Order: sequence, then C-alpha cells, then structure tokens
Amino acid sequence: MRQSHLLLSIVAISLPLVGQQVGDAQRNYTLNGAGSNSPSFVISTIGVPITNLAHNYATQTPNAPLVWAWSAGGQIGAVTTATNSIDLALSSLVFLLDFNNASTPLSAIAYTNGTGRFSLTHPTATGLAGSSWFMAFAHGDAASPDGFYCSQVHQTNFVTDPSLSLAVLNCMPGTPVPLTDDSFAAVTLGFPFNYYGVPYSTAFVGSNGYVTFNTGDVILTETVAGFLSGVPRISMSWDDFNPAAGGSVTFFTDNVGTFQVCYTGVPEFAVTGSSNTFHVTAVNGTSIVFDFSNAMTNMDCLTGLSPGGGLATGLPVNLSVGVAAIPVNQAAYELFAVGATAFDLRGYQVTWLLDSAGVPQLVF
Repeated sequence: MRQSHLLLSIVAISLPLVGQQVGDAQRNYTLNGAGSNSPSFVISTIGVPITNLAHNYATQTPNAPLVWAWSAGGQIGAVTTATNSIDLALSSLVFLLDFNNASTPLSAIAYTNGTGRFSLTHPTATGLAGSSWFMAFAHGDAASPDGFYCSQVHQTNFVTDPSLSLAVLNCMPGTPVPLTDDSFAAVTLGFPFNYYGVPYSTAFVGSNGYVTFNTGDVILTETVAGFLSGVPRISMSWDDFNPAAGGSVTFFTDNVGTFQVCYTGVPEFAVTGSSNTFHVTAVNGTSIVFDFSNAMTNMDCLTGLSPGGGLATGLPVNLSVGVAAIPVNQAAYELFAVGATAFDLRGYQVTWLLDSAGVPQLVF
C-alpha cells in the first residue's frame, strides 16, 4: 500500500538509534480512554461485544498528515529510529490510511485539526473475542529528524467474559426525574426497601449515576473514600454526568417490591458527543441488577454497593471476572480509572444477590 512503502522508507533512514520515545500528553494515542500519558507501549483489555472503538490522537502539530497502522503481532522496539519507535511486527503490518481500501475508516487522506488533534470512532469487527491487536498513529512533522512522530503502540486484548450476562436495556415505563447538573431528586418507593439491614421508603436519585438513602448527594468525583464514608449508596456508574445537557432519567416502582432507575443517553459534563445509557433494577430481599449499554462512552467511574456510615475499608472486586462473595455489611466496588482500568462493563449485566435483610451476598 502506498502509505506502508512511504512510512517504511522513512524509518529505514540511517540515524543514530536510541531508546523508545516516552509517551506524552501532546503526542498521545488513547483507545477507549486507555493510554493517556503512558509509556510508548500500552496494554489494555476490552470485553466484547462492544459496538465501537474510540480513537483519539493528541499531537503538537496542526494540520499534519496521519497514518494509522495495526498489526496482529508486536514487540517493543521492533523498529527504532532517532526519535521514535514502532512496536508493530512488520510481517503483518496493515496501514488503514491507504488510498485504496474504501472499507477502512481512514480510506482518504486524514489530517490533525487546527489544534493538533484527531478523533475516530471505529466500528468493531465480529469475531474479536480471544484476539489481540496492536495499533498506532504516526503524523508527519518537519521538526522530527525522521520526518514524523509516532504515538504509543496500543496492544488491545479482546475478551468475552463468561461470568457476565448480556445487558437487558428494557426500561419499565417510569416517570421523569427532574435533574440538572450535580443535583438529586427524592422518589417514593411505595414499599420498605431493605438495604444493608435498614428499610427505606424514600430514595434519592443523583445526577451523577447513583442512588442514595437517608439524604441526597451531589458529589461528582468518584472516590473510594467517599463511597465508604458517605451515605448508603447504590453506585451504578458514579461519574460526572449532566442530565441537563441531554438524555433522560426515569423512575419506576411497582409499589410492592421492585423499583428501577434508568439513565438514557445522558452525557458526561462538558464532553461533547458523549452518551451513557444504564439502569438499576432493585427487587426487595432478592437482587440489585445493573445493566450497561454497549454504546456507553464514559471511561472512568465507580461501580458498587455501600452501606456508607464511615467504613474504613471496602472490598475491591473485579466485576468482570467470576463470582465474588461479599462479607457481611462490606462495601464492594470496582474503581475504573482512565490510564489504569478503563470501564469494561459495556454491554453487560452485573447482578448483586441480597439476603432477606437486603445485605449483599454475591456479585456476578
């Protein structure tokens, strides 16, 4: 392909060899939120099914020509030049900006924008489960001795988790919950809902992806300390959401033993184009179930159950691996953070089993 010949002729220039370029925020490639400010080789795991992969490339070079490559194999330092390293196995290298293949997302010339950024949403292929792919961006830049700069190479491992069920995103017919940015609203459950041994007849739906008891909450930054020491909380996807900017939040109760809160198409605060759909269905003395759309765009959040009240420690769990037992009155959670463990529950359902007093026993 035309670009592959061009790039390989560039990297073959005889220049002093140095170690890998360290990733930096101004020349950085993130995939579904992972990779920011990371070294030049990034590894992450993404559960499938997932609808799209979100690629974002930040550079210091406005209006620069781009090439995006991927490979089924890779190794650190496969090709090293004076200022850059490409960690893709050359025997399987495929360039998606190739002028020739109309089926690829970058089948025409692409450039960074006026601030040196480039974004791409790439539909995922079928049959990704069990595979690994290595992806990277490069852009032309006269300031580089090589004539171009490279991003990190991103190794993405695609997995299917047999311990999780697929999400069921059928919201029961509910009433709108009037929420703005960083707000909450009280809802009447119509029955005593037992949660960690305490019956509640009122819940508070928060704009930032959680339901609380005793009082409402408007804290936008998800922290383990706040999760443990604050109010009793059902945290589906604690993040900084803004229902005032789009989407809807609804509440349903059968006034007997089940309630549900649905967030549909709610954006993150000040994140253009973001959209998040998820809901919680709680059945008294039986279960609390989280369902997450596979089109959610948030990368970081805190998901879990907590009785609050000043707990000093909690139980960190991996919600996408196996069944976890929960000690009595323990707060169980997973904290997803950009650059560490990005949110991997898209398209899945997480079930928390409760005893008759509403105390969590298992999560799967």
